[in-house]
Amino acid sequence: MSSFFPTTAKGLLDRIRRYERLLRKELNSGHGGDGYGKRFWLGPMYMLLGDVDGALKS
Repeated sequence: MSSFFPTTAKGLLDRIRRYERLLRKELNSGHGGDGYGKRFWLGPMYMLLGDVDGALKS
């Protein structure tokens, strides 16, 4: 399972950007939510980076 979750700051930033992009795409296409729970992972990933404002925004 370690390959699922990024362990570096760059990896976390890449994952955050990807999740945000995919979430916007899903919501803009008319789907009411995301089926894989990306929206629930964004806050904790921002917190791991120490970005409280980003976590609150997400």
